[in-house]
Parts: sequence; C-alpha cells; structure tokens
Amino acid sequence: MGLMSEQDEHGKILKYAILNDIMGTEDFTGDMDFKVAGTKKGITAIQLDIKIKGLHLDLIYEVITRANGGRGEILDFMLETLSGPRAALSEHAPKIVSFKIPADKVKIVIGKGGETIDAIIAETGVKIDFENDGSCFITSKDQPMIDKAKETIMMIAI
Repeated sequence: MGLMSEQDEHGKILKYAILNDIMGTEDFTGDMDFKVAGTKKGITAIQLDIKIKGLHLDLIYEVITRANGGRGEILDFMLETLSGPRAALSEHAPKIVSFKIPADKVKIVIGKGGETIDAIIAETGVKIDFENDGSCFITSKDQPMIDKAKETIMMIAI
C-alpha cells in the first residue's frame, strides 16, 4: 500500500489518498510504503517506511484493513493457480541442506590448506560452508550432488 498526502506546515495531514501498491510506482514519490504478508489464517508480517512525521491511528486502521483485503484477493488468485505447495522443488531451484558434524572434525573435513573440501567441491559442484559449532550448509541446484557431498563429509567426520 502507498500513501500520497497533503500536509500543513506542521506536518498534519490535511488530505490523503491510499494507493494499492502492486507496481511500486509511488515508492519514490509517495509518503508511505506499507507491505503486508500472510496466509489465509491471517497477517504474519508488516513492513512500513514513511517519509512524513507520522500517521494518525484512523489512517493506519484504514491502510491495514485495505491491505488485508488485498492480500486475501491475491492469495485467492494464487490458490486458483496453484492449490498448494508442490511435492518437490523444481530441478532448477536452488537447494540447501544443513546438518551438524562434531565441531572438532571440521578441520579434518576442510583439510590442510582446504584441499579436502576443495576436492569435494570440485567433484560435486556444490557450495559448502561451516560454522564453528560444526553446522554444515551445502547449497546447489543439483540434489544428487548435495547428497554426494553430504555423504562424503559424513564419511570423513564420523
């Protein structure tokens, strides 16, 4: 949702128009950018940017009411097109797998100068990241290669 307003010298809103912000055309010239996200059960997130001194409660109520109605219409349209989540991600969608190994084994998986992990990456084409607690994140579009990299890491670490 967007807002275009006319204000007095003290910033009090004298006149305003609330806009349905599908294209984002008022993002640069408008006084407000308001986003509402959620499910059929209700609102789960709100994001607000304003360029004016403030908004009165009646205006906020009107914006949330209109945004919630628009959100419902968009969800209905989306559900006509796709009634639920797909059973599997597209083969072209990026995927990430996370798991943990013992923290003291991370250095072994990385290897001297990174040679072990570099070999796994070269063989599978995945991206591999570790955190200090042993959390491992493998990212790729190719699920079989993610599985191969995970299996290799697990064989080294366990």
